[in-house]
Amino acid sequence: MASPTHAPPGDRSGRHRATKSIEIDRRRFLTYLVSGATLTVATYAGVEALAPSSASAAPIPSGPHPIDFQDLGDILIAAYRPTFNLMRLEVLENGKVRFELPRTDVGTGISTAMAMVIADEMDVPVENVEVPMSDARPELLFNMLTGGSCTLRALIPPVRALAAVARGRLVAAAANMLDVPPGTIRTLDGYAVDDEGRQIAFGDLSSVAAQLDLPLEDVPVKTSAEEIAHARAVLEAGASGVGMVDGAMVDDVHLRMAQALLDRADGRPARTHLRGPAHRSGPLCRPRTLCASP
Repeated sequence: MASPTHAPPGDRSGRHRATKSIEIDRRRFLTYLVSGATLTVATYAGVEALAPSSASAAPIPSGPHPIDFQDLGDILIAAYRPTFNLMRLEVLENGKVRFELPRTDVGTGISTAMAMVIADEMDVPVENVEVPMSDARPELLFNMLTGGSCTLRALIPPVRALAAVARGRLVAAAANMLDVPPGTIRTLDGYAVDDEGRQIAFGDLSSVAAQLDLPLEDVPVKTSAEEIAHARAVLEAGASGVGMVDGAMVDDVHLRMAQALLDRADGRPARTHLRGPAHRSGPLCRPRTLCASP
């Protein structure tokens, strides 16, 4: 029996199938499949995510200050949530997992953090997770905003939901291909492995997992104990990463400011080469002031 079709609010294309819900930190994220040759999942926040929990809705004896229950991060996350459904996680046929980050990583390491979250949730090597920055798209709205120190707290819950659903479908596909119960399948380093040691790579399962009709059910994310058991160290360094620690990387702190030089005769900008602070033999200049050569 085919699963009922669910589409995110505002989507009438009919391209989405097999909705799954995942409870994370009192917020329920609904995930759905995106039609394609490989396994691709997306997510959006359901009504439960917008309603307060019973604890937070309880009356407060005294009038609190707004900062006691909502900060800038909460406001930004509320602005991000309507476009969570535009985030995608795809398992490619080469075994790579790809997630387009709707943020700008300016050296804060958020792309590395997202790769680690996905790697931990899906049991894949972190080097097999690709997290390119998404192209600027008008439909992303506030979800492109990078700031407020809230990227991780905003994106980790829905991204974990995507990864958990993808892993669950890969396990189901492996169980189907090996003709064993799904409960006998475990995941390890990008493979689905059964009790007999037979294994199938995630890349080989992707197209099968994308076509499975599965009943709606909750897919649990990993517990803290499981996360600790799979802890790993990640060195965040690209081609010029060494310069981050030896002082070789040039950034705006180390650049000389471009100052407009004025000709002393008429006050107009001087079109001459620049040189450092003048010595005694040069023109009279104030210390630490760039001067135009005569």
